[in-house]
Amino acid sequence: MTIGVAIVVEEDGRTTEVSCVEGAPLETARSIAKRIDNRDDGKKSYEDNGYIFNVLTADAVVYLCAGKSGELKGRVAFDFLAVLKTEYERGGYEDKQNISSFERFTSAEIKRYSDPAQVDKITKIQGKVEDVKKVALDNLDRLLVREGKIEEMVESTDKLKEQGSLFSRVAAKQKCLERKRNLFWTVVLALCCIILLALIIGIIVLIVYTS
Repeated sequence: MTIGVAIVVEEDGRTTEVSCVEGAPLETARSIAKRIDNRDDGKKSYEDNGYIFNVLTADAVVYLCAGKSGELKGRVAFDFLAVLKTEYERGGYEDKQNISSFERFTSAEIKRYSDPAQVDKITKIQGKVEDVKKVALDNLDRLLVREGKIEEMVESTDKLKEQGSLFSRVAAKQKCLERKRNLFWTVVLALCCIILLALIIGIIVLIVYTS
């Protein structure tokens, strides 16, 4: 249990006590509560034998709670004491009325504050921040994976473009060679025709002269 002892010492010395522990921690809590100067408003903390004792003094009333060091956070303890102070002042317990009701309220609050994650606002905010952080990291991981895939697609597209460009250049060269080859054979054929025509004319002329 986070909070093991809760003590309220009124201006006239009357004490209201709710405790879940016995022995030295309880005796130390009683001793501190009685020795605190109730004219000195403020917050104080003491440590002894593995326990931490948090004190809130206001309007000549001393509010004290104790728990194991490392388990009871200061902000949780003083939030708990502030709740006790508000209830004490609201309920008129300083007039010695319904003390048993105040004790029941204190016991219920001790149980509620046994789970600081449900009460400590900072812990709640930290929990929400961690949740948001986890979601953000998950989204970032997915984004990085997606970017990786996009980069692979872009790289593949670039390779395809390079291959397409190379194919276009090769095709253009091939077409140019084909045109040159066609032109060459056209010239050769034309020369052959001219030579053949010249031979035919020569033969005709020779026949005419010999006849």
